[in-house]
Amino acid sequence: MSIVEDMTEGFGGESGSMFRWGTKKYYDSYYVEQRKKRERSSKKNTTTKLRQIEPYVVTLRSFRLRAGLKQQTVASLMKTKQSAISRFESGRTKPTTSFLERYAQIIGAELILIIQPKPGPDSIN
Repeated sequence: MSIVEDMTEGFGGESGSMFRWGTKKYYDSYYVEQRKKRERSSKKNTTTKLRQIEPYVVTLRSFRLRAGLKQQTVASLMKTKQSAISRFESGRTKPTTSFLERYAQIIGAELILIIQPKPGPDSIN
């Protein structure tokens, strides 16, 4: 029997189990060191970015809450995932017009799209 076979005998003889060699103490210290590295790197990036949530998103969310609907309910009626509704309401994604139309219809609101020139010297007359 070779040395490798002797070492893997207690682990079912699988060569894939070689990564489990060593003591639990070694594994724990490795895990702790990796966790410390992640914590150090996350402390360097402590500045959080403030998201600008569009006013219409806040309004639509308030309409949903007023209607007594949960995100999961709206998502199932829209045939999408609850996480998509969450990303939309938190300002992490920019929705498509069709998404806004479906969302507004579900919560009992009407979507009206108005396009007008900006006021100022650069506007089209």
